[in-house]
Amino acid sequence: MKKNSSAMITVLAVFIGTVVNCSISRTGARSFSPTDTPDFTITAESAMEPYKDLDKDNFNIKAPEKYAGKLVAVTGFVLNYEVGHLIVSPTQYGGNVVRSVQCEGYAINAENEVARNSKVKVMGIYDEAAQPYPFLKNCVVVEGDRSKNAKEIAATEHGREISATDNADFTMTSGQFLELTRKTDTTLYLGKVFDVSGRFCKVGNSPELRANAGDYLDIKMASAQGYNNLKEDELLKIKCVGIQKSSRLELANCLIIESNGIISAEGPPDFTITADEYEKYSEKVGAEYEKRSQNITDKYRNKVIDVTGKVMVIGGKGDQLVTSKSWLPCPPLAGRESEFQDLTDGAEVKFRGLSDFGLKHCIVISH
Repeated sequence: MKKNSSAMITVLAVFIGTVVNCSISRTGARSFSPTDTPDFTITAESAMEPYKDLDKDNFNIKAPEKYAGKLVAVTGFVLNYEVGHLIVSPTQYGGNVVRSVQCEGYAINAENEVARNSKVKVMGIYDEAAQPYPFLKNCVVVEGDRSKNAKEIAATEHGREISATDNADFTMTSGQFLELTRKTDTTLYLGKVFDVSGRFCKVGNSPELRANAGDYLDIKMASAQGYNNLKEDELLKIKCVGIQKSSRLELANCLIIESNGIISAEGPPDFTITADEYEKYSEKVGAEYEKRSQNITDKYRNKVIDVTGKVMVIGGKGDQLVTSKSWLPCPPLAGRESEFQDLTDGAEVKFRGLSDFGLKHCIVISH
């Protein structure tokens, strides 16, 4: 998405948040009964057509004269709802709050609640004021599949229970799954079983997997799956089910099916480079982060790196490598500190570590 478009979406999202959370009151709309015949019945997709040219310089669009002040029914899919406000999307999954019909006055209760992503028909008075989207006042739900509401909510927002022996429909890394969530239509993946590999971390108290450079993937563990004893950066394979949460694909009911520790001397690394090469690379990536570049080329992030060079002993510890400019720290993996104690200045070595903003969890491969 282009920067201008992204900025515009951000501004509009804030505006909509104000409408949704503060329940702005609009008066003057004509009264009607839910059984009244609407003046017009249109789809959410056709309702959005007059607003397709919305941008940061053209924030509000004049209400179409044909619909302004009229009783209009709109068919589409439930994107989201809050007290007094329902959002109707042209698409069933992956909708955009800004590119949807706003339905003010919707009252949530046991009789009229409809599941997110389900088909719906709403009716209200088309607001005559210029808006960034179609806005229906005194809105009511006239059609919706309420009989399957609990089942649909469970399927799309909580997911079905799975076992560690279930066959995976898709196998991928945490970074690949994160890219999947950014697709416009993720219907194909709902209810499917995923085997996902990635490195564990916590953001606050929430379990996550590290993904691409600077990104994290939310995971919702199954109620019986503990994770408090997992170590930061532990390499996991988890089995989860794909769900739809707030118009976004997520992983739920996750089970840990493999734990491969943090780092091991067994097997090959992802990359092998010299201490000088790693230092130059770190400087380049650091400059990109400093500039807040949109295209950070951090190919070593979260990868296992073998780094060769000569030891520099500082403070009695041989966990530094000499570089042409300075030295490269390689902090030991917890419990493996003794491997670095007998190393001498200038000794030719190969360290293995996990690349983040620098190396960490290092072990000695050869010396």
